[in-house]
Amino acid sequence: MGLNVDLAENGLDLTIRFSPPFRGLYSRSTPTSVPDGFLPDIVNMDIPSGIPESMIGSTLFATGMTLTGTHTMLATYYSAAGVPTYLGANTTGEVYYWTGSAWTYLLRGLSTSTLWWSDEQVGNVLVITNKNDGIFKYDGTRLLPIGAKHICDMESAEVTWAGTNSADTVNVKQGLQGRKITSTGAAVVVTFTPATALDLIDGIGPTARDYTTADRIKFWVYIDDTTKLDTATTYIRLGNAGDTLYFQLTAANWGSLANGWNHVSVLKSAFAITGVTPVWSTIAKVSFAVDATGANTVNATFDDMYLVYASTMPACSVVTSFKNSLIGMNDTSGTSNVNFARVSAPDDWDVLATFPVAENNGDAIVGGKKYYDQVVVVKDQSAHSIYATVSGTTYPAYRFSQSPITSAYGGASHRSIVEGDGAKLYWWTASDIVMYDGTSVQKVSTEVDPTIAPLATRLWSIVGGRLRAKNQLWWAYTPVGATTNTKVLRYDYAQQAWLPSTGQTLENLMNATSSGSDLLLSITSAGRVLQQGSGTTFDTTAISSSLDLPWVSGPDPERMVRWHEAAVGFADSTGTITVKYRTADHPREMATASYSTAQTLTLSSSSEKGRVFIGARSRWLQLQIINVTGAAFQILPPVTIKAIILKQRY
Repeated sequence: MGLNVDLAENGLDLTIRFSPPFRGLYSRSTPTSVPDGFLPDIVNMDIPSGIPESMIGSTLFATGMTLTGTHTMLATYYSAAGVPTYLGANTTGEVYYWTGSAWTYLLRGLSTSTLWWSDEQVGNVLVITNKNDGIFKYDGTRLLPIGAKHICDMESAEVTWAGTNSADTVNVKQGLQGRKITSTGAAVVVTFTPATALDLIDGIGPTARDYTTADRIKFWVYIDDTTKLDTATTYIRLGNAGDTLYFQLTAANWGSLANGWNHVSVLKSAFAITGVTPVWSTIAKVSFAVDATGANTVNATFDDMYLVYASTMPACSVVTSFKNSLIGMNDTSGTSNVNFARVSAPDDWDVLATFPVAENNGDAIVGGKKYYDQVVVVKDQSAHSIYATVSGTTYPAYRFSQSPITSAYGGASHRSIVEGDGAKLYWWTASDIVMYDGTSVQKVSTEVDPTIAPLATRLWSIVGGRLRAKNQLWWAYTPVGATTNTKVLRYDYAQQAWLPSTGQTLENLMNATSSGSDLLLSITSAGRVLQQGSGTTFDTTAISSSLDLPWVSGPDPERMVRWHEAAVGFADSTGTITVKYRTADHPREMATASYSTAQTLTLSSSSEKGRVFIGARSRWLQLQIINVTGAAFQILPPVTIKAIILKQRY
């Protein structure tokens, strides 16, 4: 923005012009010393090509797309055809997926912690994790623990169940229902016949190791009264179609059972063998038998049975990927730990496939992201780069190396890491926004230091995303004294402009691709999933936009000025904008000076020429252009102020 002050030959008539390009917010100095091109304040406005205009709003992404409870995750899974499925989670321990018309359960009964999930798609699965519940994978159909192979989930799609049983929609751990079996004193046997025989040996994918008898079979079972369960004749069985060759385990070997839910975990080697050669690779029938003691009645509901490696990647705070390998960071064994799965086999993890990054340096891993041929690992007070050589090596002996990037900047939040223009990585520290270009970490937020520096709480909640259509990176954060992300700071990397925004509570930001379009999705504290850069309101609430020009004075700030009028150009539109002004005779008065309305301009009126009468006398003047009705508008510079310098100094 060019600030030109023209003084007439008489030495009294004064014309001040604000010309493009405008450069966005500069909150580092007082309004009287804002550098050329910057603004002391701008809210809910964009500056494409340096021309100010009201920002585009947000709309509900899909009818009914509101997640219940306090949400802790918004993630996207992509099918092989690139079709997205959206996942969400909340603090009541529920994980959902969006069917296109409703949120539907994937898992229930997980931790009720406020810990946020981290997510990353690796190959054909979306991997999600938090440090309480562990690591899970979604394949487009179901959500299973990492390392698990599906056996049966008791959902309605499994239609080949035989025997007396019913769908239990009350006692459920996975999906929409469990499989309930009732015994009234005699054994009740219920069988499931998979469409294709189950191979409970072959590992998942082309490179994962095979399952052995040292691995485990797990399932959930809800028992209403364990004292009435005959554990000797209640069993699970996996075998051939004729029930002549099978592996069987009675409830006496399921571990300690209690009333309510029990998560049974048993070694394959613990199953008794019937017949000469039952084979784990061709399981054609899965049977559940429930028996009550004497003439008693007992109810048992089974849910979510799977085979899983005995050793799986531990629960961690952050997941990313590298060379098609799942990377998990900051785990339950150490906050500096990095774990890595076998290439192209995210389920397959070895206890030796782990190493620390800058261990015992006093800070923990906050986040990380793949970057070309490296993974950038951000700790509280430092950043590091790790590389790997996998060719010519055998897992878990991949060769990893690490090198420090900087100890001047750390990180505040994994979810603040955003890939921007030129494949640069941007993220928040506790008091800065920095950029990594593959060589060094540089601070980029100098112009808005006072805006960022007061942050003291909820640093972990800072979230970032990219609005490609506007050449912008977005970060939502919690200002001092608030408990939700009520502020947004946007960076227009084409104009190198910082653009604040208020009016939304964006607890998460997420980039997605749908039908070839890049989307920036967000979720509010009320669980509403919004598409940013869409519509003219913030989710039906009018957008209040404002633009504050720098303070101006005559050539001699000690001389009094009579401010006659301002001329504000604008594009034809609907609605109105209001031009306000405030005055001061000394810089110390600026902080408490209040705005007065000069005039409201009708944007569609052909007679409206944008001339605004001021008629005030002071040494300093500041103009503000504001719109509170949400009507879209564009300012067409220059903005001009006409004044006359008074002969008297007071």
